Amino acid sequence: MIVLFESPGLGVPAELRRSLEASGAIAEILGFPVWAIATDGAGAAEALAAIPAQLQPTAAFWLAPPTAAFRYGELFAAAQAKNLHLPNTPAQHQLAQEFHRAYPLLKDLTPASIVLEQPEAVEGAIAQLGLPLVFQHSGSAAVLKDRQRALALALRSSIAKTPEQARRIAADLFNQELNQELSQELSQELSQKPHQPVLARQWVNLRHHHTTPAGFPLGREFRVVLYDRTILTYGYAWPGDDPGRWLSVEEEEALFAVAFAVAERLDVPLLGVDIAQTQSGEWIALKTVDPQFVGSPQLPLVHFWQQLGITNEMIEKRSRQVVNSADASADLNLP
Repeated sequence: MIVLFESPGLGVPAELRRSLEASGAIAEILGFPVWAIATDGAGAAEALAAIPAQLQPTAAFWLAPPTAAFRYGELFAAAQAKNLHLPNTPAQHQLAQEFHRAYPLLKDLTPASIVLEQPEAVEGAIAQLGLPLVFQHSGSAAVLKDRQRALALALRSSIAKTPEQARRIAADLFNQELNQELSQELSQELSQKPHQPVLARQWVNLRHHHTTPAGFPLGREFRVVLYDRTILTYGYAWPGDDPGRWLSVEEEEALFAVAFAVAERLDVPLLGVDIAQTQSGEWIALKTVDPQFVGSPQLPLVHFWQQLGITNEMIEKRSRQVVNSADASADLNLP
């Protein structure tokens, strides 16, 4: 497996930058070939120009900040032209990154939600789901050049306890306020791109021990990473000494059961699933991601890369066995 490392730009948050850089360094130490790819607006073919074409089909892992779906598709094709194969197809990548696409398949595993295509649709969400509501973007927010301003808006409270708060948060997430703050050139660029849908989610009381200064509960939440429906590793969502991070054997089994159920329904080879525990003890899925593009400081990165390497070897060995078996069968049928 070859790691395609895209160095985080200046606009990437410091925590995400440190996580990606640490992950790339660990991969290299563990023996993965790590190739730096060009950034700063380079086309897909140009980004991979320094990487030689492979003689045999070779697995690849794109370690980078979140990227737009169209860019993933372009680099996926450019990589294939060099016999490099990313773990997820463009369609699978979108299914993992854009939760509104996955939601119809996961309705009984996640809180009731409504996909908002425009700010005005928030009225229907209030009527159907009630209050409080939790809002989140469905997809990568990395299509913006000014990521720091986008991050500042994303960090505002996403929990609406009143209809007025719900309307304001929905307007923010649809970039209405953001467009007013940006330069005319960037606003014109954004106006040419379709809005990413916003997910309005029914409030669920999660088990937690700590809250943010604003009172947001830091729920007992974990990210589980799977490859070919095999669990590679998992980690707690929040830093610090939180007693919620320790699981009993029974709790770990219940956590994994939700992860397996999500992976089975989505059929995305490399998948991250964010799972939380409710006050009643039930485990629910909150979000899915493509782990190539999400820095997760709380994940045990050494264990992640070790398990990814082992699992990839097993998959490649199985693929070779299938090819050899097919060749042998063909030989038997020769005249």
